[in-house]
Amino acid sequence: MMEIAKFYAKGDGVPRDMAQAIAWSREAAVMGDKDAPLRLGRMYAEGNGVPRDMHRAILWYHLAAEAFSDEAILELGRIHAEGDGVPRDKLLAAAWYKRISTMDYRLEEKVRKALQALKADGRLLEDWKDVIESVQTARVAVARFELFRDGDKTGKTGQGREKFAWQCHDAERICSGFLEETWQNLKKAGNNVPQPIKDMAAAASLEAEKVCHAAKAAGSAEQPAEAQPQ
Repeated sequence: MMEIAKFYAKGDGVPRDMAQAIAWSREAAVMGDKDAPLRLGRMYAEGNGVPRDMHRAILWYHLAAEAFSDEAILELGRIHAEGDGVPRDKLLAAAWYKRISTMDYRLEEKVRKALQALKADGRLLEDWKDVIESVQTARVAVARFELFRDGDKTGKTGQGREKFAWQCHDAERICSGFLEETWQNLKKAGNNVPQPIKDMAAAASLEAEKVCHAAKAAGSAEQPAEAQPQ
């Protein structure tokens, strides 16, 4: 699938068609190709063959981060640190940086310097680690839903269309869980929740609510007929 995408992106043997290149890359991503989300994220972030779109780039970086791409995680840290397409959030930026696990000395040095420059509150990062991780998980789920929500209609293969539908169902389940557990618990805690944590979770809850409403409107909140395709 990625080879087909490259042919279309380069116009190699076929007319150059970025829409087809993206469609096949997206199919590869939902089928488990670990490089496709990072490549799509960079494509949108750099405006390479498509109009620059940081919102869509960030969505793909979240998918790449879920596939343990240190490059994507590093980029998410930078994006939140600088406020590139999103509100600046040094705590969330630091949380992303701390998820990087690599033996690459140069990458480790980048992370060390980035964390040093951020001067994020280490106590908050540690004491509220579970909430921050829950926010990150919800953000990934939102990205999956936004990127794959029409895949049951636009997928290139039958198995791909099944995967698209399952991904959306699972994303809606995670968003619902975040709203029902993490967000409700934070609201009950009230003034005991530090403002940076409250703001971070509130922003994630708004996105999670949009997913739940969209899923309900589309009727996609029901369990797909088949279990997740293998």
